[in-house]
This record gives sequence, structure tokens and C-alpha cells, in this order.
Amino acid sequence: MAALRLTMAPDPQSPMERITSQGRVDVRPEAGMSNVASNRAFRIAQGDGVPVAGGFELICGCMFSGKTTALIQRLEHAADQGAEVIAFKHTVDDRYRGNQLVTHGGLSFAAAATSDADRIVALAGAADVVGIDEVQFFDASLTETCRHLRASGKYVFAAGLDRTCLGEPFEPVPALVRLANHVQRLRAQCATCGAPAEYTQRLAADTDPIQAHATDPSLVGDASMYEPRCAGCFHPVRVQPRNGATERYSSVIVS
Repeated sequence: MAALRLTMAPDPQSPMERITSQGRVDVRPEAGMSNVASNRAFRIAQGDGVPVAGGFELICGCMFSGKTTALIQRLEHAADQGAEVIAFKHTVDDRYRGNQLVTHGGLSFAAAATSDADRIVALAGAADVVGIDEVQFFDASLTETCRHLRASGKYVFAAGLDRTCLGEPFEPVPALVRLANHVQRLRAQCATCGAPAEYTQRLAADTDPIQAHATDPSLVGDASMYEPRCAGCFHPVRVQPRNGATERYSSVIVS
């Protein structure tokens, strides 16, 4: 990786969660990182012409906020600069094409599908840059996978939902936030009032379909099932279980 040089596109997000207008990445080293690892990660922050050696950037937000688009743009940018790039997605995400990352708008990037985060390390091989989409589908072992990839000198870009449809933290994203050198949180436009949206609203057509999926942790949906909402317009869906008691609808995931 000595000859690899990556530059980043500007982004308008706030300090500590953005790429600056000068093309530098604002880096926050993980607490407890060794000086060697911290210095390696901070080499990314020096701007144009500095070799990249180990780092982890997380892109998160609600549905339709452009997470996969941002991920693909970073991977394409790295590939254009001569990096060897490989991308991964979870096998449960079969909405479009199984061997590609695909945005709601149709942008795509070749990817390998796996349900096992531990396999990503071996499958990444000699790649310089690793992309991982839909991180919320993976279990907690993904955090250690990203840590290992970074420690081995690879630069990792990952994307996924940071909140469930109840507005609660979506594991393993909170752990990935703590690990990341850089976090970019994206917002969509609220489907109700047009304000910036940070939540994913589950659209409930009737009780039976909701009841059928209430315990399904792998339900993937689109705009017919979910929409982005601001905090004021967001209302966690509740279901009516068989015993008649009202419970919160908690296990549906989407990106």
C-alpha cells in the first residue's frame, strides 16, 4: 500500500462528522488505540498525496438518506485512484441483485454476499479498501472484523441504519461508531413535513401483516413499507398481539 494515495470528496456535515472542504478527513481515534495505530489512522487526515494505511469510516442514518450512494461513491473514488477495492453485503438483502450493492436510485457496485462477518477478513484478501453495506444485518462480530481489517492496514468504509423503526440504537452500529475514525451521519427529507429526517417510520397497512412480521429480524422493505420522518412526525408503530395486549413493533429493519 505504499504507493496508494486516496483523497476524499468534500462534504457539508458538521466538524468531527464530516470530510472538510479542504479534502481532509476529520479523524477521531478510538479510545485505547495504540500510538502506532492512532498515528497510522491520522495519516489519512493529512490531505492530498498521503498514503493511506489503515482506517475506518462509518456512514449511517435513516432510510433513503443516501448511505449506499455515499458508500459506492467512496469505493469508486478509491478504485479510480488505483486502490484494489472489494465490497460486501449481507445475504439477507435480496431486494435487487445478489452480487451487487444497489441504491434505491439504481447505482450499483460489484459485491460479494455473506452472512458471516468473520469471513470478510479472509475474503478481503489483498484488497486495499473494503466496503461493507447494510451493517445492521450483521451480528456483533462485525465490530471485531472491522477492527482487524483496519489493524492489517486496510481502509474500511461501512454503511447502515443507526436507528430501528422504534427510534432505538440499531446494533451493531453503536459499537461501530465507537470504533470508527470518522462517522458521517446522513439525513433524508421527512415524507410528512419536508424537514430533515433522522428516523425510519414503519407504515402499517393493517394488523395481520404487521403481526406476521413482528418477530422477523430479516424483513427487508422499501418505500411501500417505510419512509423517513423527522422527530416531530415520527411515531413508532404498535401492534396488537394475539393476547390482546399492545406491544411495540420492534424487529423490522430496512435501509
